[in-house]
Amino acid sequence: KIRSHKLEFLFHKQKSFPEKELLENWARIVPRDMKVDKTMLAGYAVDMKHATGVMWVHLNHVMLPGEADERMSTLFEYRQKWKLEDLKPYMEHFRGPGDTLKEVVLRHSREVDGYIVPVATAH
Repeated sequence: KIRSHKLEFLFHKQKSFPEKELLENWARIVPRDMKVDKTMLAGYAVDMKHATGVMWVHLNHVMLPGEADERMSTLFEYRQKWKLEDLKPYMEHFRGPGDTLKEVVLRHSREVDGYIVPVATAH
C-alpha cells in the first residue's frame, strides 16, 4: 500500500514520466527497505512507446468507469491495441464464476494478431 500511495503522489504532480525518471523518483520516496520496479505499475500506469523512449502515463484502475464497456472504451483512448495480460489489472474484477479474463475482454473488443483491439478496428 505504501508503494501505491507514493506512486499516486508522483502522478498527482505529473501525469506522465520517462521510465527511468519515474522509477528513480519512486524509489527515492518509498522507505529504503522497499524495492520498486516497473511490474508494480500494473493497474496504476501504462507504458507508451515514444521516439524518445518509454513514457509511463497515469492510468489508475480505481479511477476508470465502473461499467466494463465504458472501461474498455477508456482504455482504448490510451492505447489502440493491448496485450491481454496488460488488461488484467483493469478488467479482472468483471469476471464472473467460470469466466476467463479473455472471455470478459472479448465481450467488449476483438482479438487481432494476438492483440486486443476495439470492435470498430477488427476487420
